Amino acid sequence: YTYNWSSTFGFIGPGDAAQPSVGISSSSSPIGVNYVLRVSDQNGCSVDDSVFVNYSPGPPIAFFTDNSICEDEFATVHYSLAPNPALNYNWDFGPSVDQVIGTGPGPLQVSWSTPGPKSISLVVDDNFCNSETVTQTINVNPTPTSAFQMPLQACEGEPVQLVYLGSGSSATGSFNWDLDGGVGAPNGTSFQVTWATPGVKNIRLKVEDNGCESAETVQTINIVPTPSTNFALQDTLCLGDMTQITYTGANGPSGVYSWSFDGGQVASGTGSGPYQVQWQLPGTKQICLQVNDQGCASPVVCREIVVQDAPSV
Repeated sequence: YTYNWSSTFGFIGPGDAAQPSVGISSSSSPIGVNYVLRVSDQNGCSVDDSVFVNYSPGPPIAFFTDNSICEDEFATVHYSLAPNPALNYNWDFGPSVDQVIGTGPGPLQVSWSTPGPKSISLVVDDNFCNSETVTQTINVNPTPTSAFQMPLQACEGEPVQLVYLGSGSSATGSFNWDLDGGVGAPNGTSFQVTWATPGVKNIRLKVEDNGCESAETVQTINIVPTPSTNFALQDTLCLGDMTQITYTGANGPSGVYSWSFDGGQVASGTGSGPYQVQWQLPGTKQICLQVNDQGCASPVVCREIVVQDAPSV
């Protein structure tokens, strides 16, 4: 036998098959289609028959989603047409979805724990007909980190290097530094800071990139005060007499004291003193002191004493 099908809507496959596949691509309203078949044999005899098929349109479909979110934040997704309790909502959020809170038409709260573009698909069915598949893409932006590196201790007024170690972009990121009174010019990745006052300082950093904010990182640094170099001595001295030089600063026991007595002979004294010193030659003498304490050095401070020659008799 030979088969010859005819229809104004055509066939999915050849029209000369005994059982062709038929259908229509889309329709927004019900439609009926008449399919006519002529069967012929080898003797030229034929017979005609027909079948009428009613097509119902698939359910309408559309949905809303946020354009972008951050890692571990929730996107809002919902069916954007009038909800119908007779419909089934078949959502597909991809294999990397982390959490889905909600069912049916939504709103649903959806999160992903990895960054990148994510596809969301929806098919709606009424237990008989399926809608077309609608797919949208949402971009999951990475959450930046705020790690940074700095020393645990520095000297008062000494430049301290801060180095950003996190994942934020120096081109698009916003770096929110709190330097706790420090003076510097943050540029996001590496810069220097100085503190004019001693004590423990708390440095804080938050990073924002593509609308995503990091957790706050806090580190502390101990700013050691510049050691004191105050000392007392008399203004004039007779040649051969002994003078006392007394340290009047307030450094701790770990201080290292570097004295220079400009040729004077030390009779007694170590460390911070006091010192007993005399000179064998007259003239203006410079007594200088530098103190190192907890890794910090003071400037060299000098004071003068005039050693007077004994008057002639």
